[in-house]
Amino acid sequence: MKIAFVNPAYQYPLARQMGGTPFLTRIWPPLEMANVAGMLRRDFSDIESSIIDANALNLQPKQVLKRVKGSDIIVISTAAFDRWQCPNPDIYPSMSYAKSIRSALPESEILVIGPHGTERPGWVLRSFPSPATVIRGEPEFTLMCLIRKIYEGEDFRGIEGISYIDNGKIVNNPDRSFSPDLNAFTVPAFDLLPIDKYDYPVLGKPFSLVETSRGCPFSCRFCFKSMHGSQYRIKNVKNVMEELKHLFYELEVPNVYFLDLEFTLMGDRVERLCESITKEGMDLSWTCQTRPDQVNERLLKVMRRSGCRLIHYGVESGNEKILKSMQKDLSLQQIKDAIKATRRADILSAVFILFGFPGETVEDMERSIQLAKEINPDFVSFHVVTPYPGTDLYGLLKEEIEGSTFPMASVCENLTVEDLERIRQKAFREFYIRPGYILSKISLLKGLGPRELMRGIRILLSFIK
Repeated sequence: MKIAFVNPAYQYPLARQMGGTPFLTRIWPPLEMANVAGMLRRDFSDIESSIIDANALNLQPKQVLKRVKGSDIIVISTAAFDRWQCPNPDIYPSMSYAKSIRSALPESEILVIGPHGTERPGWVLRSFPSPATVIRGEPEFTLMCLIRKIYEGEDFRGIEGISYIDNGKIVNNPDRSFSPDLNAFTVPAFDLLPIDKYDYPVLGKPFSLVETSRGCPFSCRFCFKSMHGSQYRIKNVKNVMEELKHLFYELEVPNVYFLDLEFTLMGDRVERLCESITKEGMDLSWTCQTRPDQVNERLLKVMRRSGCRLIHYGVESGNEKILKSMQKDLSLQQIKDAIKATRRADILSAVFILFGFPGETVEDMERSIQLAKEINPDFVSFHVVTPYPGTDLYGLLKEEIEGSTFPMASVCENLTVEDLERIRQKAFREFYIRPGYILSKISLLKGLGPRELMRGIRILLSFIK
């Protein structure tokens, strides 16, 4: 049996959200596909898996067809692992690949994974070529059950966590619970990925994502967690180290992004991991994302010694009233303290700030811009709030867009998406086009190659024009 995993290509480095703002796209590995391919390799000696990362290889549907020819099962993603938290509303690239494949391979099983089918399975099933099966939520274990049934020639329609069309009707089987044990994963099949195509400018290339936990226990109203869940689940340090050693020693990948929602939630566990990396002697450069209130001086120093070069912080707003409304449970002082401590630890910082939360005024957004300039992190990414289905924010949408998959709409009173985009452009200009900021980053810019530097300039210009 042959199984092909297809990660569709998106316009790079920026795509336009449906009726909304520019959306930064990345060339990062589809980790969930590598997870499943690794487990298939472990459990089935006679199943041949391939991963076609069209996004990394810039392959169009016709080119992908040549690579999936002869496959019995084709798994297509509508948003790869790195986009589970903030999916691109535009799933038409995925649809175009699916339609091309169905036309050429009418007998193959097409399985669709990702956030869009998780929240809108009926819409995806009606929009994608039939027959197809949608895997809802965390895909790895559902896919393994489904593939096993197909492999053994059994009916798979009773499996939890899938949706399909039967006699013209949408069937949504009961949800599958999030697996409490991420240690059931094996080392992802990184070798099936075009690992030399992935990069992160601050770290360099080759580069890969590594996951050490899933889920987040916090209750931010804007956060889309349908793919991750709220229960915090971890891999043990031993298993994470196996992945890092495989990447570092066998694939010669020294740059890693620990793409957990809250990497430092369990500080003692992070310390054990960092100490293991240091003791092993691996010269890693890595980054992560976490909350400002989940770091301290001691932890940051341990992280830096093991190779941490950059931390992404969810700051979201410069107004505590808005932070409280977001259910962010974070103070401005905690934000300021975290950035200062990170700088003292000789680690770069990047912060995320959102514009357009319900009740937020233009003056509130100006406070956020001023906070960004005051704390002066190395990088800031300003975003317009997207009310994803499955979040508290989605309940505030207007009825006329209820039928959309992932609509781009303003939930901010008296401000349109276009208004918010203008404020975002202003924020980028005010933060990045400061003589003091530019002078302070000359040494960092020198470390970038010409291609990465031009890409960064192009992205910045697209956000400030």
